[in-house]
Amino acid sequence: MKSEMGEEIRADLKCSFGLHADSVTPVSGGWLNRKWKLVCDGNAWLIKQYSRKRFNQKQLDWIEQSMQRQIIAKKEGVPCPGLFSFQGKVLRTLPDGTTYMVMEFCPGVMLDHNTVTTDQMYSLGKACGQIHRTFSALPPQGVRGYPLDRKAVLRELWEHYRTQMAEYEKAAEKGGHAGSSDFSDSSEGLSAEFSLESFAEISPGYFPELFPELFPELFRALVQERRILEQLPADFFDRMETGIGHEDFTPDNMLFFGNEVSAILDFDRSQYGCRLHDVGRAILSFALKDGELDRKKAYAFLEGYGEWMAFEGSGGTGTKAGGTAGTSAGAGRSSDWLERTLSDALMLTWCLEAPWWVKRGVFAGASVKPVRFLEEILWVGEWWRE
Repeated sequence: MKSEMGEEIRADLKCSFGLHADSVTPVSGGWLNRKWKLVCDGNAWLIKQYSRKRFNQKQLDWIEQSMQRQIIAKKEGVPCPGLFSFQGKVLRTLPDGTTYMVMEFCPGVMLDHNTVTTDQMYSLGKACGQIHRTFSALPPQGVRGYPLDRKAVLRELWEHYRTQMAEYEKAAEKGGHAGSSDFSDSSEGLSAEFSLESFAEISPGYFPELFPELFPELFRALVQERRILEQLPADFFDRMETGIGHEDFTPDNMLFFGNEVSAILDFDRSQYGCRLHDVGRAILSFALKDGELDRKKAYAFLEGYGEWMAFEGSGGTGTKAGGTAGTSAGAGRSSDWLERTLSDALMLTWCLEAPWWVKRGVFAGASVKPVRFLEEILWVGEWWRE
């Protein structure tokens, strides 16, 4: 993929935004999208071009909606890049179909589970809570994901399990090891509520005795998935609080300066859903190291989150919302609330992400990033069993 910025974007930057390029430097990151750091009169901007192979017009419309929310978040003090808009829109689509946007180039460094500190986790929790608090004041109607079909999440989990185990049976019938074509990502819709007992009656060969040697790690993950689905409380999704979230709350989308978050990036996937997904995703990404969860860091995130948001039984309603919360990591929440909220966040993240990562391509080592996500989801599965 060529790294140079196209002349059509350069011309439109000058015409629509008054930006001329003193220098343009490619920026890595972002699947299929292209990014550049543009310096104009001593100020730095990030130019992001969206891939038409990755996004259709409907998806770009959703992103535009997300960008409008980011503008509101910035005005409310959320640490995130400011965005340029032209005639009320952030995304610019040119006559040749090129779609791009302009935002502030934010200073800071990316961290991970090896480098983040407890104080930084507290700051990250505050940023997450502030995003949720800001978005909670916005009407959900028309937002992607609204209204949320809670039962669909459970149906999709069973559907994923059923499809992947069926692929095992297919591979077993061939009498050989499972190859790339034996583990498709396609799935068939379930027309009714699905139970383990009814599935066992239909196809008992899908269970643990079925050819684990075909692909043992994936097989064990699917057995783990079935066990969790059997044990999942019937009211689990009903008790999850919902709202508009970031929905891509990963280390790639966070910058730090000292002990503070300097910017939360990439609101493209922002939508309506279960708020605790952002919480669980961040905690897994930053607090899980070498198979152990650093509860001090996890609790620090939750304490920071509680400065803006709180869940039932937390002991407060969030300092910024007019309640009383701790002013430093570990100070203001009961240990019972911290552990309960942590557990719910981890369980919810497993439920939403297991179908994304528990699949053959990821087990085969497609790339480092999905493998890390997979390791986190498998860890949650083992923790859940314990």
